Amino acid sequence: MSLKNKLKNNQLTIGSWIMIGNPMNVEVMALAGFEWLVVDIEHTSIDLQTTENLIRTIQSKNIKALVRVSKNEEVVIKRILDMGADGIIVPMVCSKEDAIQAVNYAKYPPQGKRGVGLYRASSYGTKFEEYKKAGQIEFITFHQSFSYEEFVEGIKAETKDENISYEVKAGIFKKLCEKAMGKENNNFNEKIEWLKAECSEADNKSLHIDTFTVTYRDGKTFRIKPDKSKNSETDYPASIENIEKIYKGGLRKEVYNPTYVVGILNYLYDNGLTKYDEIKEDNTKNYILIIDEINRGNISKIFGELITLIEPSKRVGNDEEIRLKLPYSQELFGVPSNLYIIGTMNTADRSIALMDTALRRRFHFEEMMPNSSLLENLVVDGIKIDNLLETINKRVEYLYDRDHTIGHAYFMSLENLETKEDKKAELENIFRNKIIPLLQEYFYDDWEKVRLVLGDGFVEKIEVKSDIFDEDLIKDSEYLEEEKFIYNIKKEFDFSKFKD
Repeated sequence: MSLKNKLKNNQLTIGSWIMIGNPMNVEVMALAGFEWLVVDIEHTSIDLQTTENLIRTIQSKNIKALVRVSKNEEVVIKRILDMGADGIIVPMVCSKEDAIQAVNYAKYPPQGKRGVGLYRASSYGTKFEEYKKAGQIEFITFHQSFSYEEFVEGIKAETKDENISYEVKAGIFKKLCEKAMGKENNNFNEKIEWLKAECSEADNKSLHIDTFTVTYRDGKTFRIKPDKSKNSETDYPASIENIEKIYKGGLRKEVYNPTYVVGILNYLYDNGLTKYDEIKEDNTKNYILIIDEINRGNISKIFGELITLIEPSKRVGNDEEIRLKLPYSQELFGVPSNLYIIGTMNTADRSIALMDTALRRRFHFEEMMPNSSLLENLVVDGIKIDNLLETINKRVEYLYDRDHTIGHAYFMSLENLETKEDKKAELENIFRNKIIPLLQEYFYDDWEKVRLVLGDGFVEKIEVKSDIFDEDLIKDSEYLEEEKFIYNIKKEFDFSKFKD
């Protein structure tokens, strides 16, 4: 579990203070197994240059580097954080206002007022592709037919040489959990390949192990002939899947030909296979699973028993740790503390249900409303785009609700355009092909509401009288009114009413 999570959960953490600027002190203290070290620049003579060197040294030992700053002052806090410190301790915080001030100095806009400097911390949070390449971030989209078998594990059919075989396959969530715990770093596959090679190089392609002979021809199964077998033509299968199942803690009764499976596994242990329960769980790196459209799937069905396991207190390494046996592989499975699940959902989409209560209470919800401040520097033909968006959204909220306000992302494409003509054309395109169809959907083709939101510079209201029909039909038709209004989308939009 990360230091941040331990602090949030009021768990015990062990660290110490650095009062002397010699990096050798860090080298010595790192041997003690501390989780964090605090560089004190309030009550010592340690200068900023020495502080940066100490931060680098502490972090090189996989220890969190904290700094006790000299005062609750913007420039001081910014300098320390720009050096790459993992956290700060601020003295003389005596009131709620003092705490808010310290947070504002430490966070970037819009949460705070910290300025951006071209220093060590400037690249933090910008290495998404690097983390993705390293396998620390996975992305998946839920849909109505997404299942537990795809998410956690299930039985998958494979065809080879017109033969069908069935194997237990791990889903994306299980794979990422194993990575987060460092369990994927076992040498099982390596030793299986070694055993295949040993069989191929042996006399008659047969390797003698204990009381039986092992051969390997192809595929995913070893063939076994017992020494005491009366029929020299008879052999028995020992699948690699079952060998791995026992390796990861499965029971003998759960596999076919357990005696031979265990015999092969013991032979692999004798030749360097690392025991699964002896693999050191490494949770020093954080892993993230991003689930897009999380509420589109049947959450309870997809997560299954994992609904309990994802609770912070039930995760691997915590006091209330729980590991459950998975239904297909029969492996013991737990969710590590260094795995984070981020789900995105659109609350405006009424065609899908929101998350059920059981799962909802296991997540922290953060509302992501339209942020017009991100558009404050965008001006197209005298129109301030941030003001335009705010005006439209106030009207949408009045006529519908706040969940259906227009997102700022619709207008971000304007940032990449240079000429006035290109920006104006793109703004027209945004409204004609994106905003208006969206409002049309929101208001169920009630064009009067669309007109109220955008103004008559976009939608034209035209009165149509019933005299366009035959006079004889007008009197006895219930569908005809004396006057009626139709609405047209204008060929050219007039943005003038949105100008300051």
